[in-house]
Amino acid sequence: MILAVTTDGVEILWPSTSELSKFSSSQAIISDASGLFLPTPPQKLIRKSWEPAASLLLRIACEDQQMLEHPLKAEMRDLLLLMWRTSGQPTATSNREFINFVQTALSMPRDPHGAPPPCVFVAEQACWVHLPTLRRWLSIPALTNKQYPLEDARRGLLLLGFEYRENVTRRHKGDAETCCLWRGPLDVLME
Repeated sequence: MILAVTTDGVEILWPSTSELSKFSSSQAIISDASGLFLPTPPQKLIRKSWEPAASLLLRIACEDQQMLEHPLKAEMRDLLLLMWRTSGQPTATSNREFINFVQTALSMPRDPHGAPPPCVFVAEQACWVHLPTLRRWLSIPALTNKQYPLEDARRGLLLLGFEYRENVTRRHKGDAETCCLWRGPLDVLME
């Protein structure tokens, strides 16, 4: 996104460099924002006239740039924190507790009026997520009342630095549980 402010305080916003690089797109964006119409240069001079101006705008914008976090990353962080807190901030300090959290997440039926299972929990200095359960429970009215597409949920976890772990197994005194989980940095649960 490129934002330019005129000397009169009018904000002109290009959604991307793609629109900035095209004279006709920029002409429309500038006209919509400022009410001014840039005349089109002669056909053979459009690129020669516009590219230096676009290059200068981009260079100035880069000097003042502010990097914003990807919205999906921020949303997924908020959702993980919401689920972790709503389920009682589950933290496993042993394999037995790890197994219990996974078994509960896998077996607990979705109840719109009940407390959610520990599908986001802390163990082994990491944050663990059982994504199918997380998605299923986020859709209850008490949480978000929204079904998150699997692709968005996966992308959000990847943006946060999570890794998919297939067939995670923990054992304790003859009991074992194997499940596919996402493992990520613990700091996503800290504000």
